[in-house]
Amino acid sequence: MNTISRKISGSLSVTISKQAAERLDSCTPKGCPHSDYTLLDLLRDFIQAYSWKIDRGHTISLSDFIRLLQAENYAQAIVYGEDMMRIIEEV
Repeated sequence: MNTISRKISGSLSVTISKQAAERLDSCTPKGCPHSDYTLLDLLRDFIQAYSWKIDRGHTISLSDFIRLLQAENYAQAIVYGEDMMRIIEEV
């Protein structure tokens, strides 16, 4: 649970626990000008924009995916990633 997989065919599969999704969806990133934008929305945006970084045939945890983005200095992953990972890993 709480993983992202890139199949050999290139298709993507994301699994997230209901509890983690609900908690992410209840948190608004600090300083975000859009009141209806949540950490779950941010995670979806990360996946949409950067899932190509996962090699075909591999599965990684969502936390490892966020760490990958942090290591590559993506600002939003650095600013909000720790909170996202804490929520994902708590449930």
